[in-house]
Amino acid sequence: MRLAHRNAGVKPEDVDYICAHGTGTPTNDLVESRAILEVFGDRPPPLSSIKSMIGHTMGAACGFGAIAAVLAIDQGFLPPTVNWVSPDPEMPGIDPVPNTARPAEVRIAQNDGFAFGGNNAIVMLGAAA
Repeated sequence: MRLAHRNAGVKPEDVDYICAHGTGTPTNDLVESRAILEVFGDRPPPLSSIKSMIGHTMGAACGFGAIAAVLAIDQGFLPPTVNWVSPDPEMPGIDPVPNTARPAEVRIAQNDGFAFGGNNAIVMLGAAA
């Protein structure tokens, strides 16, 4: 995350939305949320996972996340994490945009993509200046 921010010339506080890899598995979500809190501190931007709507599309997952992030920037909303029931006590401080999309000005979005074997890709997307 820090490398993606540095390469994009943004600071953590510039990021308005995170399209999380968010598989819905305890280990992945816990590790991702802890990494987000480590980078963003105790006030990370809202995040959601589109996998909650479409399932895990394997190699296409990061691509669909990028589409969701671009639509969030273009249309001014935060995509929801659907079927969200209750907060995980292991992940305090995370706003998962539960169940309903939310209007928001999204200028910079971070799209997290993780894969088997430790392959990680984070794409930073931004509104045209």
